Amino acid sequence: MLKTKITSAFALAALLATCATGQTSTLGTVEGIVIPGGVAAKEPFTFAVTGVVEGEVIEIKTVEGEVVAQKRTDKLGRVFLAAGLSAGAYLISKSDGSGTIPGRINVPPTLENAPLPKPLSGPSLFKFSDPVHMSGSSIDPDARNLTCLVGRTGVLPVLASSQREAIMASPQSQGIKPGVWDLSLSDSDGHVVASKRVAFCEISATLGQSKVISGGKTTLQFKMTPGNIDASIVATVVSGPIRFQENKSQTTVAVRNGGATVPVQTTAGQSGKFQIGWMFMPDTGYQPPSEDPRTKKITDELEEKRKKDEKNSDGSGTKTKKDEKDRIVEKDKYDKNGDSVEFDSYLFEGEICVYEQHMKKLKGGGYEHHVIFRDKDGKVTSDEKNTFDKDGSHTDGTKTKTDKDGNTTTKTYDKDTNTWK
Repeated sequence: MLKTKITSAFALAALLATCATGQTSTLGTVEGIVIPGGVAAKEPFTFAVTGVVEGEVIEIKTVEGEVVAQKRTDKLGRVFLAAGLSAGAYLISKSDGSGTIPGRINVPPTLENAPLPKPLSGPSLFKFSDPVHMSGSSIDPDARNLTCLVGRTGVLPVLASSQREAIMASPQSQGIKPGVWDLSLSDSDGHVVASKRVAFCEISATLGQSKVISGGKTTLQFKMTPGNIDASIVATVVSGPIRFQENKSQTTVAVRNGGATVPVQTTAGQSGKFQIGWMFMPDTGYQPPSEDPRTKKITDELEEKRKKDEKNSDGSGTKTKKDEKDRIVEKDKYDKNGDSVEFDSYLFEGEICVYEQHMKKLKGGGYEHHVIFRDKDGKVTSDEKNTFDKDGSHTDGTKTKTDKDGNTTTKTYDKDTNTWK
């Protein structure tokens, strides 16, 4: 008979997946360290070290062993580098000499060919136990100033951040349940700098039989919560005399309606333990609850009527989208190649436009990003405009904030020190 320890097999698969991520990603979540993406040389950012206590001294040193910085961690293990790092590779270690923390930081000289940021459409999918990523163009690189709300009351601690990305703790670690949630990332003044709808998924796997007769069959069964999420599972034979259909050692199966089943065939005449590894691969995204087809048809028709695409003779044009009150909520100007050159979006609460953003591609490369916030009375509380060059580096910026008493403060961005003054 063939046997398998499904728990140990899945643990191994998860470990392999984690290591692969750390080896192929310049910046991201690595075992023992959480590093944001979108960081070039000399740009400020926050990273986090897991498994340390508050006040522990962390050393950043080159691969040759030269110490370039020493910083103390806060209660979440975060370290903020206000001046960033020069281009190169760095190792992170504890100053007490207890050893180098797994993973390293690779800082490129520039971020080449930075595209014009696109608005997020549809929810993003995250594994329930994985960190959550959010992107933007004017995120505070000091993660200590950021707050990530889940729905109205839940909070995900922000572990790492750059001007372009923030990474939060996993939903599971904070007791947040699987499901579809609205996330909002706010700065120290309470202004939302990024937001999106996400789906947190919990997935488990079991074998139909833990002992299978040689030459027999069983199934690998997956269960996912919530059930209205579409995803894919890549299952791989790690070891042992088994195969999937068509004698394959690896197969991909679609998860639909909260479940999936993978047939497993044992090899006749052979015996021994076997292990199956699997990886969760979100694909088509959140599927809204089913609705009456007649209602859906009416909704789709209304949605299409609110969209407009005016094309010019050279192939360029402007796409607009309006709300139910015939107000423009999105306007996207594109060139003859179909690439966005200007994008405007507006968010209304009642009759007041409480948020608007404008992004414009600049001649010679780069882009300008302008964001305005208003209170419920329509008064501007925040007005921030930033420019980025073709490599994605922050080159200029101004931000003006007005408090409830009408007092206004204005700061300008100094690219030489990467600070606001």
